[in-house]
Amino acid sequence: MRLMLITHSYLPERTPPQRRWTAFIRSFREAGWDVDVVAPPADHHAADAPSPQRLGETETGPWGERIHRTWSASAFPATRIGRFAGHIVNALGALPVGLAVDRPDVVVTTVPALPNAAAGWILSGARRAPLIVEMRDAWPDLAREAGVRAGVLSRAMESVVTGAQRAAQTVVTVTEGFADRLVSRGIGPVVTVGNGAELTAVHPLPPRQRAAGELHVLYLGNHGESQGLETVIHAAASVVGEGIQVRMVGSGTQRPRLVELNRALGSPVEMLDPVVAEQVQEHYDWADTCVVALRPDWESFHRTIPSKTFEILAVGRHITGVVVGEAAELLRRSGAADIAPADPEQLAQLWRRLAADPESTDTGGRGRTWAVQNADLSALGDRFVEIAETVVAEHRPIAAASAQKSLPRQWAANLALTATTVAEHLSDDPALLALQVSRRLPAAVRGPLAQFMARLDGGALQIPGAIGLAAAGRDEELTARAEGAAQRGEADRRLVHYADVLTSVGDVETAARLLDQVDARTAGRAAALARLDWHAGRMHEAVDRLSGAGREGRQRDRLGSELATFTGYRPRLAAMEGYSPRPRAALHVLNNSLPHTGSGYAQRTHAILTALRDAGWDVAAVTRLGWPVQTGTLWAAPVDTVDGIEYHRLLPPRLAAGHDARLQQQAELLLELVRDVRPAVLHTTTHFTNALIVQAVAEAVGIPWVYEVRGQLADTWASTRGPDALESDRYLLFTEREAEAARSADAVVTLGRSMQENLIRQGVDPQDIVLCPNAVGGVFLEEPTSREEARRRLGLDPELSYVGTVSSIVPYEGLDTLVRAVAQLAPGRPDLRLLLVGDGTALPGLIDLAERLGIRDRLIAPGRVDRGLSPDYHRSMDVFVVPRRNSDVTRSVTPLKPVEASASARPVIASDLPALAELVQDGVTGLLVPPEDPGRLATALGELLDDPDRARSMGEAGRRWAVTERTWAANATRYHELYLSLVPVEPGAGRA
Repeated sequence: MRLMLITHSYLPERTPPQRRWTAFIRSFREAGWDVDVVAPPADHHAADAPSPQRLGETETGPWGERIHRTWSASAFPATRIGRFAGHIVNALGALPVGLAVDRPDVVVTTVPALPNAAAGWILSGARRAPLIVEMRDAWPDLAREAGVRAGVLSRAMESVVTGAQRAAQTVVTVTEGFADRLVSRGIGPVVTVGNGAELTAVHPLPPRQRAAGELHVLYLGNHGESQGLETVIHAAASVVGEGIQVRMVGSGTQRPRLVELNRALGSPVEMLDPVVAEQVQEHYDWADTCVVALRPDWESFHRTIPSKTFEILAVGRHITGVVVGEAAELLRRSGAADIAPADPEQLAQLWRRLAADPESTDTGGRGRTWAVQNADLSALGDRFVEIAETVVAEHRPIAAASAQKSLPRQWAANLALTATTVAEHLSDDPALLALQVSRRLPAAVRGPLAQFMARLDGGALQIPGAIGLAAAGRDEELTARAEGAAQRGEADRRLVHYADVLTSVGDVETAARLLDQVDARTAGRAAALARLDWHAGRMHEAVDRLSGAGREGRQRDRLGSELATFTGYRPRLAAMEGYSPRPRAALHVLNNSLPHTGSGYAQRTHAILTALRDAGWDVAAVTRLGWPVQTGTLWAAPVDTVDGIEYHRLLPPRLAAGHDARLQQQAELLLELVRDVRPAVLHTTTHFTNALIVQAVAEAVGIPWVYEVRGQLADTWASTRGPDALESDRYLLFTEREAEAARSADAVVTLGRSMQENLIRQGVDPQDIVLCPNAVGGVFLEEPTSREEARRRLGLDPELSYVGTVSSIVPYEGLDTLVRAVAQLAPGRPDLRLLLVGDGTALPGLIDLAERLGIRDRLIAPGRVDRGLSPDYHRSMDVFVVPRRNSDVTRSVTPLKPVEASASARPVIASDLPALAELVQDGVTGLLVPPEDPGRLATALGELLDDPDRARSMGEAGRRWAVTERTWAANATRYHELYLSLVPVEPGAGRA
């Protein structure tokens, strides 16, 4: 079996985690395991540290383990933020390294290096191996107690650590108290493998011979916030001149401050720099008693035992324990310690008592005996091996049950696909890549990380800081910072980078002004101008602007290939002879799907497929080329099965070069799948590239195809740009190709009357259009639980008032109008809360807006939630709000979530737009208000909040409408009848 260990410290460093895991790895190797250690190069302070290694460089450890190096972080300062930044760098480096090594049977990641939790979590998923999270400290509790709660990283740390703990097959702690705390939080299983000492390397010492009144006190270890070493220095100042000598050896974030305190008190402590292992023995020889300290005001330290405790016990030295809780109890049981409170005078009194009696620090070997019985790292390592073997044994049946054919080959292809995708984006638009990566992080991580990055400024940090501002939605600050850079005369190349970031957030005017100031010969300027043109829809201008050489040439080819798909390109496939479709078999060709996204698109698709299956159809689905790997799911399998529905993936190791070539590639791969699945009908959804592919395949095998128009994507694109977008190349070509796709299909499905009317205007035969509106099923058809019960399930205060939405958080949803409306109501309604459930590009800006309006404490934004929680979030609200902006897309496209809200018996307030008027009967199931009018929305909210009987009546009317007119079962009948009208009468006969 094979172990992958992710740690922040390993040989040749000399640290507690290194000593622990060097011993444990010996146990694994003796048990026959192969071991890969993923760790950064040794800290440059280590005496025998080699020169920094390159990323991925491999060496062999003392037990035959392979040590794979990540990036060095030695350039970061020895501060809390510096160490954390270093841990982030190490964890980022661990990802490509961990993906490159042989597949492990189990992944172990060690905390307190917090980003390691994320790296281990990701790698265990990517390598399909079980995860063991080792918690060497009580994180994230310690983060709060250390005051990190006041910083922007606290929520990110808690989310990462808690998420990894819950994802792990087993969590290992070093104390029983913290294990109990985790179990009380619903985390499990949790086992304890305490810290210890390598007894073969730690030799017991006889007590030092000393006279009465003499005492040598040693503190050897970390000088950080956790130890509260000010107490030791003040106690030492109290015993100056009494024959008691105090020595402190080590380093840490608080060392400079402690040195200054010691100097201010007259240097009562001999403060020495850290030493290597060979010199540690000299200090133990000198000492009569050794201090073990943890500050008592941090509650987590009641469940923490300093790792140095075990080495001191093994050496046989007496311990002065300035500890509480589990650590104090351990020292009492050892019979080799005296305990003092964290009070300088009482600590000084203990030392005076010990000094007076030379026999008081003679432990009689009791500490060594306790260590042999309880803290032998060799025996503890054997225990960890047993835990790992159990985890692997329990995981194998699960893995076998879900294993897909040729998964290792598929994962290798996924990695190759990811690498080429990242390389392509880095070349084309690195600023956009950075933003896209940040937006795919969990909301609890993304927000704090973006705020942290936004603080970066000056010199080379300006562009990372600009990306942070963009990710945080602080667009006005981004614009101001970019304009300031231009006014200061920053380098032209830096202004080009600013322009790229501005373009990625849609501030094209400022981007254009910056690029106008830049010398035309500046590297990257032409590419930035082309990106600006492309963003504005000036597709031909963007292509013409670029030269045919180097990076510009590659960008020109890429944009030109995409332009070709807008100007008439079609995939070409030879006819397949002898194709024989299976009766009542349908294959849906999709953009995305469950289980890798819970979007409304995916929910609608799954509801349709399950309803068709229940109606007697053999249905399956396949997602677009490269999905979901290109959006970050590295461990995607060739097929996912959800509720009995198979979702196939098209995941080649490499995508063809160019947008048009990729359409051809997807058509060829889809044809191979169709040959295997043998559907009688193909069914796809917007946009037109899907239609081009499906039409080519359908014609090749001679079966009908259906085009489902779920949105007007050209209008969606234009809605985030100015009015000129409606006259741009992209918009005009986009709308024409969409109309052409709909006219070419054998049948068209759409969601509402407004969209049906648009299709008719585009030349689609009304007889070919079938209306299948968004609907509900499953739990939404059940009698809804009470509002109070839903709130209790979600941890919401049942006594407060909640208004809000469950939605994709994107600009055209108009949620800024809702934030402003709640801000108007807030002063007179202290119990009012705004609940925004979902995620998207607009969320950071909404959080920032709430902050500026003074209602950040009223906003609850849990981010994207599990689809099983969606019904409770709907039911928890007093009023459900759909405040969409007024645009072509919102006037036509009907969303799913308000239908679910009505089914949940919630009154719905929506913008007065044609598409939403199909879903909300004004004054009956809810209220319609003018779009983009916070005042009118606030008035409507106030009316329903002040009249709960009216609100309840509207909710009940909405539920009656939803469960009688908007069910997936009813839609399945429409699909069933449509398919039967298209499929040949005789099963197995293809179309001419």
